[in-house]
Amino acid sequence: MKILVVKWRAYLVEDIIKELKAKGYIVCTVSFEMTGYVMDDEDVLRIKHAILEEQPQIVFTMNFFQE
Repeated sequence: MKILVVKWRAYLVEDIIKELKAKGYIVCTVSFEMTGYVMDDEDVLRIKHAILEEQPQIVFTMNFFQE
């Protein structure tokens, strides 16, 4: 199974990626920097592009804030 991890300044995300890989999952990532609690349009497009390109079964993120 392929998992797309959407990364930002969340604690422990690298540990989670390491464990997912150890369990045999295919893990791809897309990163962004939020300056507030809402993503800008460029970040949204980058995530959409990663989903279309990677075709993951699951999209995972931690401590995500979106109004």
